[in-house]
Amino acid sequence: MTHANRSQPIKQPAHGSLAVAWRTHIGLVRSINEDRLLVNTDHSIFAVSDGMGGHLRGDIAAQKVVDALAEVTTSTDHHQTTEAIRGAIGKANADICKEALGHGVDVRMGATVSVLAVTGNRYCCLWAGDSRIYLLRDKQLSRLTSDHSVTQDLIDRKLITESQRNSHPQASVITRAIGISSDLDIATTRGDMLPGDRFLICSDGICGILEDDEIREIMLEDTDKPAADHLVEAVINRGARDNLSFILVHNRHA
Repeated sequence: MTHANRSQPIKQPAHGSLAVAWRTHIGLVRSINEDRLLVNTDHSIFAVSDGMGGHLRGDIAAQKVVDALAEVTTSTDHHQTTEAIRGAIGKANADICKEALGHGVDVRMGATVSVLAVTGNRYCCLWAGDSRIYLLRDKQLSRLTSDHSVTQDLIDRKLITESQRNSHPQASVITRAIGISSDLDIATTRGDMLPGDRFLICSDGICGILEDDEIREIMLEDTDKPAADHLVEAVINRGARDNLSFILVHNRHA
């Protein structure tokens, strides 16, 4: 199990039928990396948490999220696993709210989270905020998560188009996060995992820079390490104005 918070690339050997590669990088603009990753191959739980920039110690909030998730042990019961993860996120939410209150009534600490858990041939995704989970299946890329953000609300209301998302002046404003309110709504989706499936869990330092078609082309590469390296390179070449972090999970079972 790894808590990744370093800026240099690292790679995790395959566990069972899952090959896992991840990277976290400070980018070219920010002074600290507020992203945190959890890569728990023992229990097949993978998470990205992005500390909210501009708030007090977003890095601490993100670390509390992955620390809580690190305590989760999966069950062969898919529902029990989902509820255990939901409970860990709820605990992190309460801890962050409590710590922020200790700094003053106007202080807010927060972080996004996206979690992928695999039990047998099933997966579940839980999230709050705009860190995303993608699935590449049969060469087609789909988003398993829907952003909790101002721009997603505008897209849903057909006030802007998908192509206008990343250039919108409120592109970085999220509407749901861990640590902002004691009343937290965690979104969930689940499904069957098929041979050859590839998942990408990423912070908006990736999906806020690259379009989905660009992400798809990189994920189509045959092996996971080059795909991971090329995701970083693509964002760096665009200026990497935010921290960038992601986990690639490949079901190699034939």
